[in-house]
This record gives sequence, C-alpha cells and structure tokens, in this order.
Amino acid sequence: SSKRLRRVYVVIDARHGIKQNDREFLHMLSRNRVKFQVVMNKTDACKPSDLAKRWWHVNEEIKRLPGAVHRVHMCSSRTGAGVQEITKEIFHLCTHISKT
Repeated sequence: SSKRLRRVYVVIDARHGIKQNDREFLHMLSRNRVKFQVVMNKTDACKPSDLAKRWWHVNEEIKRLPGAVHRVHMCSSRTGAGVQEITKEIFHLCTHISKT
C-alpha cells in the first residue's frame, strides 16, 4: 500500500509574507493534490497593521489553490501565542488519522 501525506503545514515568516519560493512551493503542493495549511510565524515581530495586511494577502492567495485549508494559523515561538492551538489541531488530526 502506498503512503501519502495527509497534510503539510507550510511556515511563512509573518515579517515578509509569501515570498516567491513560498508561492512556488504552495503551487507545487496544490498541483500534486496535497492538502496544506499555512502557519504564519514570528507574529510578535510585526506591527498589528502590517500583520493584518499580510494575513489578508496570504488568505487571498491560498483561497484560489485547491488543497489549501482556509484557516491560516498565526503564532510566535518567542511569546508562545498561537502555539497551543496548532498543537491541539495536529494532535486531533493525528488521533483521527490513526483511527482510519
């Protein structure tokens, strides 16, 4: 039996938003029908107004891509903001996958 990826988490630096290499990777995942979800990290290093703009741009870009999960996580490893939510989601997905 062939194993496949169930979901890929793509980490995007919130200070910069989606760069060209990120864009190419997201499109490659989409073309290959790999389900993916974006995580914006280093959110503590951004002004709230810049973060909101970059979050909006990321959402606009991924909503056109098949395979994208339309919930962008935002986190900061420095402050811990958002880390618990991502951890819970991954745990939930792993529990669900192991039952299928």
